Amino acid sequence: MGGKRVRRRKTVPLGSLGRSRSPAPSRPTWPHPAMRSERSSNTVKKSFEGQTQRPSRFSTQNYYRIESVWPNMEHPNVLVFVEFPDPDVPTTGFLKGFKYPDAEVVGFYHLDDGESPEDARAERGDEFTSELEEIAERFEREGVRADHDLVFGHDRVAARQQIVERDAVDAILLPGAANTLGKVLIAARSLPNAERKATLLDIVAEDELLSVDLVHIADPDDPDGESEGQRILKQTASALADAGVPEMRINRTVRTGTDVAFELSQAARGYDLIVLGETERDLGDRIFGPIGEYIVDERDVPVLILR
Repeated sequence: MGGKRVRRRKTVPLGSLGRSRSPAPSRPTWPHPAMRSERSSNTVKKSFEGQTQRPSRFSTQNYYRIESVWPNMEHPNVLVFVEFPDPDVPTTGFLKGFKYPDAEVVGFYHLDDGESPEDARAERGDEFTSELEEIAERFEREGVRADHDLVFGHDRVAARQQIVERDAVDAILLPGAANTLGKVLIAARSLPNAERKATLLDIVAEDELLSVDLVHIADPDDPDGESEGQRILKQTASALADAGVPEMRINRTVRTGTDVAFELSQAARGYDLIVLGETERDLGDRIFGPIGEYIVDERDVPVLILR
């Protein structure tokens, strides 16, 4: 070989999650034996409201070793957003259903009026960083590569969106209390996004899925709303079946209502994961704030937003 391949932070365009996938090998032991004594002391600094990211968990040397364990595999980048001082953390049972994404665990602490990032970091930084390390290690034990950031700020939505755009993440996970990852509900909103829902299978292992239910919320004032919803669900189901989900596990439902967030929260009862898609009408606060967080707050179920 001409030299070591160095894994760098993604700079690929958005939408890369839809690339063709290599067959996934069986889940390896984590950390790999060759890596266990090689934690890095590298420092990688990024600014959020004048604050500095803690050192990255992996050196470029360790990244090279990881790539040698899983050659020629795609690794979608999932942002896992948790809020301090009481973060919701994905359970071990939930993480067992993950495939091979990279996780970027971001801890956010909301500053009070007049509270400076410097003072908050000095007072709570070490404590929160230690918790973030434990969360990242939970991912690593299940074969998911994890890095982490700690952010102090006044606007969690703006901070989250800044990270999403900076790192070109493929999906955002808002954690909930699910202990398994077998029953998934996918909200299918429009035809342009129907095939993108199949990119879920780049993150969640197909053989973990007991059922994949599709739901569309139709406008009760639209005379064609329900029939259009059925068309959207049919195309989404076809994309999932083509990606490897058995048709017998896919169910379709059209609900009617004017409050999309409320209808989705009602439909979310009993599921392990709710999947939303990002569209041009979902940008900013609409998708990164109220809808996803409303479902998490109401049902305590994880929400995955595909970009």
